[in-house]
Amino acid sequence: MKKNAGFSLIELIVTVAIMGILSAGVVTIVLSRSNWEVKKASKEVSAALSETRAQALSRANAWMQIKYDSAKGYVISTSYSGDVTLGKSCTVSYGVRGDSSTQQIDGSHPFILSYDRASGAFLPVIGSVSTSTADDGSRLATYNYLAGDPLCEKITIVAGNNIGYELTLYPETGKHELIKK
Repeated sequence: MKKNAGFSLIELIVTVAIMGILSAGVVTIVLSRSNWEVKKASKEVSAALSETRAQALSRANAWMQIKYDSAKGYVISTSYSGDVTLGKSCTVSYGVRGDSSTQQIDGSHPFILSYDRASGAFLPVIGSVSTSTADDGSRLATYNYLAGDPLCEKITIVAGNNIGYELTLYPETGKHELIKK
């Protein structure tokens, strides 16, 4: 009777091939989920920009803020509606005209944008917004701009594996374009 001394080469090759196929499937699922989450977050930011511009053209004091909350992740707040949570699966940053670097939005660096009511153009990036309520119940805002009145030209949303989107902003017109990186 022959004693079994281990695996044959064929058994080992088949096992490694099966493990490779299964791991490729898992990686594909994880990457497609990350891509879906980043795409959804990018579309939410794009929609908030469009709605904020429409609100600014129809009434004064419309603004949009993207901030990072350690419990929820990235959150979009606006002057005209409730918060929208983007989640923790992506990183959001922005770039301003005349500066090749980008500023990551985190707990200490929120990002606030508004539009000029007359032209629809972007106003400079806002450092903070103070709000109050008017006699008629509407919200009034006072903007505190960042030093140098920088104009935002891009918002970048990426996942850890560099799947991402960039919103190119056109400050003079207030329009934007969503582009996959």
